[in-house]
Amino acid sequence: MPRPDPTVDEPTRAASGPTRVTHAVLRRAPAILAWAAVVAYALLSIGGPLLGHGVFLGTDVLYRYAPWLDGGVPSGTPDNNWIGDTIDFYAPQTMVLADSVRSGDIAWWNPYIIGGTPLGALPDTGLFSPITWVWLFLPASYAAGAMKLVEMAVAVVGMALFVRRLGMSSAAQAVAGLVYISGGFMVAWTNWPHTRVAALVPLLFWATDRVLTGRRFRDAVPVALIVTAMLLTGFPAVIGYALYGLIPYAVLRMLVLRADLRAWLRAVAIGAIGAGLGALLSAWQLVPWALHATTTIDFGERAQDPSRHLDWTAAASAVAPGLIGDVGDGAQSFWISGANPVESFAYVGVAALILVAAAIALRGRDRLDRAIGWFALAGAALCTVLIFQGGWLLGLFQELPIFSNNSVTRLRFLLGFFLALAAAAGLDRVLRRADRRPMPADERPRRVPPVVATVARGALAVALCVALVLVVLDAYRIIPEEVTAQQGAVLRHLALAALVVAAVLVLAVLVRRRWVTIGAVAAVAVLLLAQGVTVTRSWWPVSDSFYAATPTHDYLAENLGHERYLGVDWTMLTGTNNAYQLRSVTGHGFHTPEWKELLRSIDEDAMLTRTYSQLPWEAAGSPVLDRMGVRYVVQSPDAVPPGEPESVGVPATLDPQSGPVTSTAVTGPIRAVQVVLTEQVDGEDARIVVRVVDQDGATVAESGRVAPEAGVPVWVAVPAEDIGATESVRVRLDVEGADGFTVPVDPAGDWATAVLRPADDDLTVVHGGDAVIYQRENAAPRIRWADDNRVIEDEAERVAAIGSGDIPTSTVILEDAADEQALTGDSTADLTVLSDGDTIRTRVEADGDGWLVLAESVRGGSGWSATLDGEPVPLVDADEAMGAVYVPDGSHEVAISYHPPGLRAGMVGSATAAVALLGLAVVPVVWDRRRRREVAA
Repeated sequence: MPRPDPTVDEPTRAASGPTRVTHAVLRRAPAILAWAAVVAYALLSIGGPLLGHGVFLGTDVLYRYAPWLDGGVPSGTPDNNWIGDTIDFYAPQTMVLADSVRSGDIAWWNPYIIGGTPLGALPDTGLFSPITWVWLFLPASYAAGAMKLVEMAVAVVGMALFVRRLGMSSAAQAVAGLVYISGGFMVAWTNWPHTRVAALVPLLFWATDRVLTGRRFRDAVPVALIVTAMLLTGFPAVIGYALYGLIPYAVLRMLVLRADLRAWLRAVAIGAIGAGLGALLSAWQLVPWALHATTTIDFGERAQDPSRHLDWTAAASAVAPGLIGDVGDGAQSFWISGANPVESFAYVGVAALILVAAAIALRGRDRLDRAIGWFALAGAALCTVLIFQGGWLLGLFQELPIFSNNSVTRLRFLLGFFLALAAAAGLDRVLRRADRRPMPADERPRRVPPVVATVARGALAVALCVALVLVVLDAYRIIPEEVTAQQGAVLRHLALAALVVAAVLVLAVLVRRRWVTIGAVAAVAVLLLAQGVTVTRSWWPVSDSFYAATPTHDYLAENLGHERYLGVDWTMLTGTNNAYQLRSVTGHGFHTPEWKELLRSIDEDAMLTRTYSQLPWEAAGSPVLDRMGVRYVVQSPDAVPPGEPESVGVPATLDPQSGPVTSTAVTGPIRAVQVVLTEQVDGEDARIVVRVVDQDGATVAESGRVAPEAGVPVWVAVPAEDIGATESVRVRLDVEGADGFTVPVDPAGDWATAVLRPADDDLTVVHGGDAVIYQRENAAPRIRWADDNRVIEDEAERVAAIGSGDIPTSTVILEDAADEQALTGDSTADLTVLSDGDTIRTRVEADGDGWLVLAESVRGGSGWSATLDGEPVPLVDADEAMGAVYVPDGSHEVAISYHPPGLRAGMVGSATAAVALLGLAVVPVVWDRRRRREVAA
């Protein structure tokens, strides 16, 4: 049961009038200061986005890539290079799903990346977890900041409730929450689902403690609801690691309670019921996820070994976060971790660690307090060894589930939880001694002399401080020389602040005066707040833009239709296309093995990671893309287009120009025009504009881009390849946003430049400027008609045949001889796509038999089915990763639909769990009321 708050005592209650008010304020001052620090941290760390100024998401990073780059970098600074997943996977997919939910039609399938992937029935976005609900009610540009605020609130409330159940003061509750939400894991993984799951961990401990102490069946309800929320958030590794901390706590708590066997069995039963109902309540997403994972996730690739841990120097970021380097400076700044800083940042804070030392040095007030203190310290020590030392102990743990295929670095959230709990215990012990709270007589230690115990605890606290100093000094020695002065000054300031806070805490324990106690809490709160906000401001990017639409996006939105595009290399930053609802052949997500195989047949390095695919320019003409429905290729404007250069005019002089300059006549198609500015133009927003004009001066084609540096030749692609071979045109250059410019001219004063003639590559420039868009002339539609079929059963031969281009796209390649049909190979069909999404409806007007081929990734986990005029028909495996429906001649309607496998069974389980939980919540209340009436009667 919760114990009395040490900030309220009998003298306060006995006082009256102004004196009573003054005493009350003074007694509650530590709690007020601590909670004020929590509120200030939440508001200051998120900052402007809460007021609508900026976006709490690193979308300004997009301005490092075409086509956004041509628009100029906005005033916000993309100061964290390591938030890629949040802007090319989580936020865009959440936007797609949230839009569908708001429209009343949940998108079970996301057609925009990697040939399509399951969406609504999987917990990947975490949209259906309460913390993420803000995406359903707020504008997407505001939702990320609001979600972080909700996440912080949930974590702080959870820590406060849990710590309160352990009998600690209100100030300790606030400090526990603040230390937890400002920890390295919670900072570095912001805008991933990882922190949202971790935010629920304190609530899970609180709910479990209710089960252990109350042992009422209704206590299973909070456990179930919290487990459900965690599972729906979408990162199960955090849940698994949390259980490894929760189970020992439950055992310890029951031992402290001196529970008998019946109490143990009852507590275990209630906890199991709660966890089981929580899993069952989320079954509508868990079951589809499990079935999907079996076909798309190679758990063998995720196998861990004892060598995969952090170096001890990374632990220095616990107190000196600046030593890890500048997360906005890429790989140049991995000073002490040598690894992705998101995976290695271990910040805790100087003030928090001083409170941990206080928890070690000061004896707990009773059996529970001492048990919790040592539990938190032991848990933190074990996590520290596993994360930073590894070795045989980590190898032993890696034989266990979760540890076996998840990085141990993600155990940092549990390390942060244990340290937050220990810090709360330390502050609580300081406050109780400062308030002269006596130790219960029956709880006084008897086996070890008090002096010996005090010396031992003090020595252990000093050892902790010395170890931290040594780790920091070791890390300091390996940082670059050019930053040693700056970081040395920071370390000196931190050391001074630590000494001041430690001295004030010691003074509070020894002097035991209210003003000293208030000063000690204020010092702790200020240091926690100041260092925490400084850390988050260096990690959390605030952007001025939110998935800004460029002319390239506008062109694709208008012309792409049901087809796909390929963004070459980093152009278009694949995955962000979800935010624009444009289909891309590559993407960020779990690829089916067949889709991976096709991409790797184009380029063996297509999979940059297990979940991220990308293709180079050399893939643009691949026959594989023809069958994947790739109509357009988007390339950076800095790349030189393929073609044959041809000079236009002979440079004679360099003339300054105050307005447009035009070349001599050029005959025939043009792919690009070369621009060389011989002098740097003024104006930060200066842009070059290239126009192809006819003999009357009318614009035939136009492209523009940011003005290049002086003397740097650039090719500006123009959509002018359809100019006739004998048609005469001129090219004209202007520089907008500048007073003038200088270019080479011929003796007649005409612009002397060069044009690029189109290469014979079946590509046509259709858009230039911020990016170059090529139309692939040989691409087959994503939904196409095939008048012939061919069976190739061997996968390697099948993929090779697709890549060779020897088999026309009018012939569908089947895998099973039983699916082959006797076709004449000369039928045609008019196809009209009626709907495209979870169900793709197509009207077919065919003059003979053939196949309707859908270039969608329909293989992984199945879930796809087809009907012909409302009657079920087979959807056969085709073109390695896709599907096809046999359609006889005549007029028909083909519907190819996706229904998440396991969704129906999962929904039945979820509904059953909901009814059971309602019964557990309501029946005991009704029963208690009936019993009270009977007693009263």
